Amino acid sequence: MKFKTTLIIICIAFLFSCKKENNTSNPDIVHQNLNLKITATSFLFDTAVLINFDNNASNDFFLRMRYSTLRGVSHDLFFASDDSRNQWLVYEDGEDAIASLLAENTKIDSTSAIWSSSGILYRKYLTLISFTNAVGAGDVMVGVRFIMDTKYHYGWVKLSVSSDFKTVTVKEYAYRKTPDKAIKAGEY
Repeated sequence: MKFKTTLIIICIAFLFSCKKENNTSNPDIVHQNLNLKITATSFLFDTAVLINFDNNASNDFFLRMRYSTLRGVSHDLFFASDDSRNQWLVYEDGEDAIASLLAENTKIDSTSAIWSSSGILYRKYLTLISFTNAVGAGDVMVGVRFIMDTKYHYGWVKLSVSSDFKTVTVKEYAYRKTPDKAIKAGEY
């Protein structure tokens, strides 16, 4: 009986020590674990995941995953927003807006390079076009800004893409409560 009680206490202590809290030590930052997973379940797959940072009536962003092995290979993850003022931090490659993958502690604010309301995180189409830096790279972070009460709030989203393109996991996000104030990638 003593052994079972001790074992239960150790297991509970272990679970609490490993649990990442949704609360933040910085009262000006909202942080949330999501662990939203999209998994391609067929040779022709198309779905989206919605993200609503401020829990209001409208979604702030969506990620659309398309996966196809029909007539060759075509995989991409498209990001966008119904409100063009909600934007992702990107770089341009020709006509494409590609999500910028951020190192931990990269500053995200109005002076950050290029902002776009839509673009891609990855794309692979046969061998013609390939933006795949996020694929199989483990956790990556992208910068975002969105409108709340007519002002921009800056934040980041952490996600991962499996090396076979079949699974995308949106792991967590954080944003600054104070409008127009910088946040660092990974900060909360």
